[in-house]
Amino acid sequence: MAAHPPAVELRGPLVDELTAFESLAEDFKFALKAGLELKSRLPMEVMGVPLEKVDTVAYSLWISLAVAYGRCFKQGKRYAAARSLPTPPTLQLQQAHRDILELRDEHLAHQPQESIGERNSTRLIIEPFALPQPKLTVHTVGVKATIAGNPMFLDPWIELLRLRVDQTETRIGALMKEIGDLAAKNTADDLLKLASQGRPLRIERP
Repeated sequence: MAAHPPAVELRGPLVDELTAFESLAEDFKFALKAGLELKSRLPMEVMGVPLEKVDTVAYSLWISLAVAYGRCFKQGKRYAAARSLPTPPTLQLQQAHRDILELRDEHLAHQPQESIGERNSTRLIIEPFALPQPKLTVHTVGVKATIAGNPMFLDPWIELLRLRVDQTETRIGALMKEIGDLAAKNTADDLLKLASQGRPLRIERP
């Protein structure tokens, strides 16, 4: 069996930044898949019907979308990377961003851990014909999540998620090039020496 060529681990702020964006991209892609699947499962009209009674899987996808997107913008190693992403270019997408975070922060992630019936006691209302765009409100009324309107309300959310995937992949590509260019400034002999010693190469901007 052929031996693996010597390799040197890369470390440093740029590598940490790359790792953060790759992690963000995974969550954004997952949330996008959940949103697309959720839209495909919803009937055209779901007026006042608890979502989990329409489709339990759809209800789970709705929660998964909000949690996956929302945790990208919570404090932690990825927070600075997420905050550095460009602001969505339209008011509709900016509102979609706020709506998802509100849903995640106030009505999903911090529900008290009682029984299932008590824990799922928020009611989600979408007003699809409100101007200038669908209005999302949440009421605690002792019933489970309800969507009023039709699955078109998901379109701004899906557009936002596609944008976030594109933004993170663009940053990943730029960082990979920058890291590669900086690493290439080291000679082959220097890299072989580091590899033989099991030492990492620290990558930093000049």
